[in-house]
Amino acid sequence: MNRRTMLRAAGVTALAGLAGCADSIESHFQGGVQGVIPIEITHEGEQSQNVQLEAFDRENDRQTYDQGYTITVDERVGPPHLEATEQRFRVTRFEDEETGSVATETITPDTQLVRIRVYDDDVDIDLSFDEEDTENVTEDADIEPADEEPSSTADD
Repeated sequence: MNRRTMLRAAGVTALAGLAGCADSIESHFQGGVQGVIPIEITHEGEQSQNVQLEAFDRENDRQTYDQGYTITVDERVGPPHLEATEQRFRVTRFEDEETGSVATETITPDTQLVRIRVYDDDVDIDLSFDEEDTENVTEDADIEPADEEPSSTADD
């Protein structure tokens, strides 16, 4: 058997072995690679608070996230990230083992950051989105419409 025949047989065997691996890798990443969404929790009250963070898949209402924290005064917490998928996100603040206040928001793949502010009597969720999806309102606020004339304070 010559060297070329042997190398050809080894190459065909290697490619045949990798063909099965490629299918399993493709099936593992079916649907593409998903991103993550960071979460920030800040406490803006004067006493420690207990909060529960939960997320539920919008298609089948399956729980996808569940974290609980006791946050002290002036503390900032960076919990594990959320998956960048369509989810219903809920933050519950507890008062003496009972539900004190609840805030909910819808998380989308366009969400870039989830900010949670905890107060002594309330909880608030702010979402940041892609810059492409937001409008810069401050620039438009100082511009008067072209069809209106500036108002004059002098009497005619």
